[in-house]
Amino acid sequence: MSTVFVSQYPSAYNGTYVPAPSGFASGYEAYNALNPGKSLVGDAYENSAKTDVVFRFHVDLGSAKLIKRLYYENYHDSGASTAYGVKNFVFYGSNDADAFADTSSSTTNWVEITGSQSYFDQHTDVNEADPKYITLINAVPYRYYRVQGTSTWESSPWDYGIRRLELQTEEDIVVMPMLEITAGCDGIIEVLPLLGAESDSFTGEISTASLQNVQMTMMAYTLGWNGCAIDCDLPVPTASASSLTGEISEGDCDVPFFTVSATLLAGGISQGVATLPTLTFVGKTINTGTVSKSLPALTISAYAHGPLLHTLDETLPLLQIVANLVQQSTAFRCYVLNTENSAITEYDNFPFNSFCTFKGKHLAAGSNGITLLEGNKDNSTDIKAYFNVGNNDFDLPNIKKVTDAYLSMKGDGSYYLTVTSDDGTPHDYLLTATTGGKIKNLKTNVGKGKKGRFFELELSNINGADFELYDMVLNVELLKRNI
Repeated sequence: MSTVFVSQYPSAYNGTYVPAPSGFASGYEAYNALNPGKSLVGDAYENSAKTDVVFRFHVDLGSAKLIKRLYYENYHDSGASTAYGVKNFVFYGSNDADAFADTSSSTTNWVEITGSQSYFDQHTDVNEADPKYITLINAVPYRYYRVQGTSTWESSPWDYGIRRLELQTEEDIVVMPMLEITAGCDGIIEVLPLLGAESDSFTGEISTASLQNVQMTMMAYTLGWNGCAIDCDLPVPTASASSLTGEISEGDCDVPFFTVSATLLAGGISQGVATLPTLTFVGKTINTGTVSKSLPALTISAYAHGPLLHTLDETLPLLQIVANLVQQSTAFRCYVLNTENSAITEYDNFPFNSFCTFKGKHLAAGSNGITLLEGNKDNSTDIKAYFNVGNNDFDLPNIKKVTDAYLSMKGDGSYYLTVTSDDGTPHDYLLTATTGGKIKNLKTNVGKGKKGRFFELELSNINGADFELYDMVLNVELLKRNI
């Protein structure tokens, strides 16, 4: 089991979710420090929080979360003015909405949370990222948190500032231990026993599912006049569950590369047997169920063409299995084709078999009755929506970087612009739109490390926020090297 820390953010970066007393000037608002889309280097303007009155602000995380660590980058302006960074501070938690709304010096209904240190380290005098962490002693999940600076690294302060502050929860990840195998001339048999599964707070069961991985073959050769070849075949592993009421819609089984070492000794190779310990995974569904999963026997054979090869040591790295459950009752998907431009729109949870327009209203019918297709919620559930433009090289075969993006859109909420380059790793950039029903241009900077020939772009909403996208303009920087 290993531990990771996950940053938690407010629903939007504005004075509603991050209120603060007056003193934070325009371009240095308190919520800038909580926005992961802001730059950690360069100009401090619009990339940090700074005030000349009192450094204090509140954070609404939307729901109670157990914050166990603070990640911060103290104040600097292109590597200068680091003495303005907050030094001593106090951190509080609360579940009282009135306490959150009161930005005065009152600490009524706030609980002080202590940490591994009560001060922020000064930023280095260099224009670069300088990440620091403070572990918190906190056993209570709070929805609201309060940060209050009491001094700076300047002996006579007139400005208090911080570049970045992220509140982090602690999560545990369970991984499979390493598997070591000793092989001989008569071959190896590995046995993967039944995998146990645990679930809690369910009201149904999971349906039959299968998980498969393509066959892998490994060849290894020894040194010597006669030479030896070793074959390693991984059969297709499968996983199954029965007497269940949903379907596992997606599964991934990743087996990294094997490492092999062989020793040249006289004589034959003995045989060996390796057994993998029981694996456990936790599944959570809307319905209660018990899951059991098995993998077939894994067989590895080694062959020697001469008397030189004696032993073979093989190490199987960490094996990761990921499965997602989708209820069968909601597994409906609808595709709509625009006959003018051949664009396709996809709708999830669309269990309808007929449609019509009656008195200007669009209606859909299915086994559950007639539904009116309008509004910004599905009953009381926010509607998740996204727009994906697919891979594009902008008709330029060069390796390139997307430096920033301009979106002409309507919207009143928060959104993610997801950029994926050739390495296949997506990066999310947060956008906040308050257009008031008018079309406005929004800009977001794209990480400098994202480069490649092809880029995939996707705009998605947060908490069901409406949006209308009219166009998207990208600034592209061509690099010297072509594909």
